Amino acid sequence: MQPADTQAETPDLSPILQAGEEVLWSEPRQRAMDHAIPPLLLGAVVLLVIYALIVWESLSPGGLGEGCIWSMLFIPGLALLCVLLAALVALRNRRTVYVLTQRRALICRRRIRKWRIDYEAPIARDLIHTHCRAADGTADYIFEVHRFRRVQLPVGFIGVSSVQALESLLTACGVRIPKQKNPADQTDNPPSLSHLFFAFAAFVAMLSFCIHESKSDPELMLTLYGEPAIATVVAHRHIVAREARGSGGPLLRYHPVLQFSPASGGTTIAIDLLSDEDPAGKPGDQVEILYSPQNPTLAMRATSHRFERPAILLAILLGLLWYFLNGLRRHYLQQ
Repeated sequence: MQPADTQAETPDLSPILQAGEEVLWSEPRQRAMDHAIPPLLLGAVVLLVIYALIVWESLSPGGLGEGCIWSMLFIPGLALLCVLLAALVALRNRRTVYVLTQRRALICRRRIRKWRIDYEAPIARDLIHTHCRAADGTADYIFEVHRFRRVQLPVGFIGVSSVQALESLLTACGVRIPKQKNPADQTDNPPSLSHLFFAFAAFVAMLSFCIHESKSDPELMLTLYGEPAIATVVAHRHIVAREARGSGGPLLRYHPVLQFSPASGGTTIAIDLLSDEDPAGKPGDQVEILYSPQNPTLAMRATSHRFERPAILLAILLGLLWYFLNGLRRHYLQQ
């Protein structure tokens, strides 16, 4: 028999039933979250972080310029699309009802005026592939798993609260309930030796790249090894960065001309490595700079976004190192 409370939730399932078919059990899906929702929300967060970094870079002195903020608006648009898709999946889950008849297991979704069957499987002994019980007393009965690269989307009755009633009916229909699968007891397969080798090779390559950049890239060199000083803006020098497309004229970038006294003594004139779309500051303004003690004419303003690139490189480097060391630990623990 079908519980009275579930009958109230699904008053009329006759449009989706076959001739002579009866509803033995039904229950609305309780969990709005789905395995597809976390990747969508994570993607939205990553996109927003990327756009925030672009805004920070664009608004900082010597940055990309405000025009880049508007040209990159598609990035938060994609993030919003990910959030909307996650909301649609959650709304669809809220409208989902699980149904068991003497012939089929159905996953239905209630639309405005009718029901739609999203998934159906005939009653058979091996209908349930795996099942897992949660600490809150609910259970998942998985019929099959759809895999999209590394994302696994289980299909079945998820988060069932009336566990005993459903299992009694399944047993009466001849369906075998497999041994309970506890996610905490699943074997955590470590990365293979080939994956560990490529991770170590990637770490070595990334480390070599970071060392090379720290010695060859002027901005990174000044960020890591530069000496601080106070400089005076004496003029601006404009340099054609590239030909602007569609405007018919060159794209100019303005480099402040800096005058300062290095620690070695004397007065030095240097052209700022950083440039702006419009002249930043007026002659006579004082700015904080970083300069090379070996070559004081190599200087740039000490802007906040100078730490952005080293932080990204360091995060990638530490991520590769963590993946290699953690995989190595897991591999040898299971030997």
